[in-house]
Amino acid sequence: EREPRAEDRGEGSVGDGGPHYFKLLVSNVVAGSIIGRSGSVITHLQEETGARLKLSAGREFFPGTEDRVVFLTGQLEHIVKALETVLDKIRDEAVQVARSQHMALPGPAAAPPPDDATVKIMVRCVVPKSSVGSIIGMGGTNVKVIQEESGARVHVSAKEDEFGLQERIVSLSGTFEQCYKAIGKVANTIQQDPNLPYYQSVSYPQFTQYQRYPYAMPSFPSFTPPT
Repeated sequence: EREPRAEDRGEGSVGDGGPHYFKLLVSNVVAGSIIGRSGSVITHLQEETGARLKLSAGREFFPGTEDRVVFLTGQLEHIVKALETVLDKIRDEAVQVARSQHMALPGPAAAPPPDDATVKIMVRCVVPKSSVGSIIGMGGTNVKVIQEESGARVHVSAKEDEFGLQERIVSLSGTFEQCYKAIGKVANTIQQDPNLPYYQSVSYPQFTQYQRYPYAMPSFPSFTPPT
């Protein structure tokens, strides 16, 4: 398999120094597997990658979702390395769900259940609104490149939402390998946003009443570039 390029590993076009930041959403189940018993998994992950991880509390969800927030900080290559483990946990959950659904099908299965290599996952990244233009690019050129080079599908949430948030959700869908390539590119892109350091919170107490309302209502336009 081809060795990932520097920008896919979180190296390259970002300015020197740091720290760098990245935020994404995970289910409560995935959050628990990232933390581990008495914090054993997250402690090992931080020691192994050099990135620091912070998660929202068990009942603290990103507004409009029932997902917890994972915030990573450190050198970008360390963040991208830690994201590999986070995406692996997301894949584990997706495989379990797919196998359960497959077993529930009546009669003989037409195809084998998805495995680690073929199961499709969705990764929801949280980025400042000010970063969205750089991710999309003029006429969708940048996001088209991300899709073509990674193979993942990229969906940017609608500009409007009910909560007055200054952040948007960028959803990546595809296999583990496709999403991992895409998330490295998204992480690399947003580091160039000077506003990024102001979005380190994993808690949104002012939006508690909206936690389970659907984020980015479907009546609003969203951006999904043509394939």
